[in-house]
Amino acid sequence: MISVLNRKLFTNDIKVIELYNGNFVYPIYKNATVTLSKITRKVLSKDEIKDLTRINVYIRDPYSRFLSGVESYITHNNFDRDTVIKIVNDIHFFNKHFAPQLFWIINLSRFTNANLKILDVSAISELTDIRKNVQKNNLDKHFKNNSDLLYYLQLDSVLYENFMNQVTSFTEIFETLKTNYNDLYRETVTYTKDIIDVLP
Repeated sequence: MISVLNRKLFTNDIKVIELYNGNFVYPIYKNATVTLSKITRKVLSKDEIKDLTRINVYIRDPYSRFLSGVESYITHNNFDRDTVIKIVNDIHFFNKHFAPQLFWIINLSRFTNANLKILDVSAISELTDIRKNVQKNNLDKHFKNNSDLLYYLQLDSVLYENFMNQVTSFTEIFETLKTNYNDLYRETVTYTKDIIDVLP
């Protein structure tokens, strides 16, 4: 996780919104952020985020979100499709649109100790009839056999499979990752800690 990309993925520009219904939401790219923006009453300051006790987080199936995020990255930046596909297959996560949702949670934990309510993105339909067209792509064939990429996408399994429709804490999320996905935890979090520990 240590790289020059950290400033892009773990940014200090954190955003939590208050909806018109009074709920606080941490919007994650490719998880109906445009729809949420239509029902936002206010964007909170960092001081307000720090004082929150509960934040709703809408998450999405990790792989479908990843494909959608790569498609958005290619389309919005007008990049050469084949070049981006090759780079993503090699490097995996270098843009917030398709970096694991757990990365977003880790970044949020730097700014608040609030509990999180984990909800499926489909639950946003209970808040509004506003819809954004679902983006279609044919990227699956380019990534479905990349076992290394799919392995690291399991980082989001800790959210999607363990905490759906539950209120939880950052500590519980990280402990569950460590317990239930120990190999993945060691190869990401522990490896990063080991590198930090040897730095002067």
